[in-house]
Amino acid sequence: MSETISLTPSGHWGNSIDNIKILDNFIEPEELTLIKNFVTSINTFMSIPGDPWDNRVCSTDMVSKLNPSIHSLLLNKYMKKLQGEIEKWFKVELSMRYPNLVVWRVGNGQAPHADKETPDGVPNMYPENDIASLIYINDNYEGGEIYFPNQNIAIKPKEGQAIFFPGDKEYLHGVTTITAGERFTSPAFWQVKKIIGE
Repeated sequence: MSETISLTPSGHWGNSIDNIKILDNFIEPEELTLIKNFVTSINTFMSIPGDPWDNRVCSTDMVSKLNPSIHSLLLNKYMKKLQGEIEKWFKVELSMRYPNLVVWRVGNGQAPHADKETPDGVPNMYPENDIASLIYINDNYEGGEIYFPNQNIAIKPKEGQAIFFPGDKEYLHGVTTITAGERFTSPAFWQVKKIIGE
């Protein structure tokens, strides 16, 4: 387990629904088409035998090798743009754990969890995941809502949308089971390196 000490320990941002930020039309339409065409053509995924993410994750390195222009677009344009939005909202400076592309197929879902700790507040393997973000590449599937039990909300993602929220147990979140189609996302995680203001 990492020995990272978080500048924003569990509960730092409370549990307000206001800290679940949705950015509609985050990706420009022409570039969204390019990204969608790429993700629907991916046939190279990480092999993680026995893991629920086996054959579902295309890592940043894989994306770079398969399509350098898409890699640059996601990393140098949209992740930088997302970083600016998160830093502005939470008044922090961040470092990023590089994003992946993830496919959710029929039968895939996820139980409520936190990204930096267990649901009872014990740090997990990634205590530096102070903030989580997702970019939604498509919306032509059924199921796949992200839900936050503590805030009692469920969100049906829209293609080209981004969302971010704290990674602690106050923002437990899950994904309803995919019942038709495939759902493509680009998750990233962010560590708070400096708090600028409260």
